[in-house]
Amino acid sequence: MNADQSTLETTSDLTGTDAPEIGVTLENHTHRAHTRYAGHDEPETIWYDPRDGRECYSLPGEITFADFDDADDRVLSSVQVHPHRPGEAIDGKYVVIRHYAYIETLRQFHAGEHVDSVSRIGSCRDSDVFDSIEAAREWCCEHVAGYADAPRKDAVRARGER
Repeated sequence: MNADQSTLETTSDLTGTDAPEIGVTLENHTHRAHTRYAGHDEPETIWYDPRDGRECYSLPGEITFADFDDADDRVLSSVQVHPHRPGEAIDGKYVVIRHYAYIETLRQFHAGEHVDSVSRIGSCRDSDVFDSIEAAREWCCEHVAGYADAPRKDAVRARGER
């Protein structure tokens, strides 16, 4: 067990005095994808980066055709929160990016006509910009199932221990 294990404790408080500190400087250079990687490795946990507040929350399980009610349905697979413009002041705007899966039907031209041929699961995303990280987190709590109660973990430190 690492001597700095206390930094990996989880919390579900998103905005109060127990919220993770943002603006932390790390001793070692590391990349910005830690939250995304951790979110895919361990879903239903809000993985955050203490340097700029970015977060990733992935919903559990692989999406299959059975998850769709109809062909026009979209299924949420993950949510990311990060600064609207990297390098902007810590108290600047934040964007919430929602990743969706949907059924995509490919069409072929056969015997002079377009015909549906193969259906597969495609992906798309959309986003909204908020005036603060608190507003972005509040939106996620209200609109993303499980987000409000999910534990929070520092992805940079957790992934650095692997």
